[in-house]
Amino acid sequence: MSWQKIIGQERVKNILRSSILQNRIAHSYLFYGDEGIGKDALAIEFAKTLLCKEKQIEACNKCVSCQQMNDLHHLAFQIINSTPSDSSEESGKGKYFDELQEQINLKSKNPYHKIQIAKANFIRIETIRSIRYEAMQHLPNYKFRFYLVTNADEMNIEASNSFLKILEEPNPSTIFLLTTSREDLLLPTIKSRCQHLQCEILSDDQIAHALIEKNNLPLEQAKLISKISRGSFRRAQELLTEDFNSEREDVVNFIRSIVTKNPLELTTQIEKLCEDYERVDIERILNLLQLWLRDSIMVREGVFEEVVNFDQQDSLERFVAKFGNTNLNETISIIDRSLELLKKNVYLPLVLYFTSIELRKIFIYAEKN
Repeated sequence: MSWQKIIGQERVKNILRSSILQNRIAHSYLFYGDEGIGKDALAIEFAKTLLCKEKQIEACNKCVSCQQMNDLHHLAFQIINSTPSDSSEESGKGKYFDELQEQINLKSKNPYHKIQIAKANFIRIETIRSIRYEAMQHLPNYKFRFYLVTNADEMNIEASNSFLKILEEPNPSTIFLLTTSREDLLLPTIKSRCQHLQCEILSDDQIAHALIEKNNLPLEQAKLISKISRGSFRRAQELLTEDFNSEREDVVNFIRSIVTKNPLELTTQIEKLCEDYERVDIERILNLLQLWLRDSIMVREGVFEEVVNFDQQDSLERFVAKFGNTNLNETISIIDRSLELLKKNVYLPLVLYFTSIELRKIFIYAEKN
């Protein structure tokens, strides 16, 4: 990887390269912004450049250090992430570390990949304690040691307080790189000890160009996926790995089931979704559903150039013709609440029943009036 391979984020790149050039390195950085826009990629490249033997503002990609960073197996670089509650137990240790290793390998090949480990919801105090002593020690042969704390908002309160103590007594040679899409959930005292780097959502053109360049995608498909990804290259890549058209069809079928007067059909559709998809897939489908409802607003207002699902415009127009007086803004808020329930690990069918019942109330009210 190199700075050039990170999509967009030129402002943040320039800040980081300038700090390297001027040798003004902070002891902790907070990269924040939407999911999948390159926060981890920026942090990794920053660490790689500072660890490079050539000591320039661009990593050489040839030295031993760069090769180790390319594999994300470097003595002076460690990724801190959420762990399952049983990861410290003998019964779960082997499985956890095997899964972690697989996720890091995927991350090394694609810095936009999100590390996801089964039943891992929090960064725990045991993890922070394990690095606290280590972070205070000088590492021979390296000027810096880096810890990348991905999804730093997932630190529970005990871990946050323990981490704060590390930041309060910084080791000049230890650099913490925190990334989050929910910086408001971090302790203010942690945020106050970091240099803030806000990362912007990516433009449709940036994502489409990257999809064509990295995935050899046809132009029209790249344009459609870039619009649906809503500024996130990770979302765009996820859409490539799944049955994209099938999921979009399931969204339309789910809406049809919601507005039908036959509750049995709705129950059948929910059962099918839970059978066919995992929680992460349902999250993506709910995002697609929310986007479809946003498109309905655009069609209702006559702003057709803003429609993302432009190949489904006929279906959108038929929907708006029947439910044009629906409070569509409220439907979008319902999906927001459903996505929050998903993040809290609420029982999956229950989330979908909540979504369908709340949306059904709105659609039936609109139909009666």
